[in-house]
Amino acid sequence: DHIQNLRKQYPGNPKVGNLEGLALLGRGDSGGAAAAFERVLVAHPGFFPAIKNLAILEWETKNRRAAEHTVQALKMEPKDPVLNVYGALSALEQKNASAANRHLDLAGNAISAMPPQLEMRLAYLLGTTGSYARAAHVYEDIVAHGARGPTLTYNLGLAQYLAGDYEGAIHT
Repeated sequence: DHIQNLRKQYPGNPKVGNLEGLALLGRGDSGGAAAAFERVLVAHPGFFPAIKNLAILEWETKNRRAAEHTVQALKMEPKDPVLNVYGALSALEQKNASAANRHLDLAGNAISAMPPQLEMRLAYLLGTTGSYARAAHVYEDIVAHGARGPTLTYNLGLAQYLAGDYEGAIHT
């Protein structure tokens, strides 16, 4: 109701449409949230918050357009840490390890902000491209957030071993 009042008060304001998308997302309506972000982008194609929110939502819902929207958002804000994490994930899925490493260098600690299932995917893809130290770091972050399980422990230990961290692998 409050957002509808804002919509009447500020017709066509992209911030209100973006806020609506976030509210719908908070309510668990990912389809409605995506539609709200897309409506904003139809009227305001360069509105960065909406394209960023849409890209992140699409990664979480496994939408095939996630990589495309991530690229568009990174063109607007190439140093955005969160988008660079998703850019790394996209690059790894395309088997482009050097692009992924560039994105991860810009991402910093934003990897921790990823949903756990995407963080696991990132760690796995890093390992399959030979970036064992980075994979181990991501697996360690997942463990630090409280995740447990034999597959996670095995993958962490293997990444540590392949990265040459034998002591860490033994401990794991």
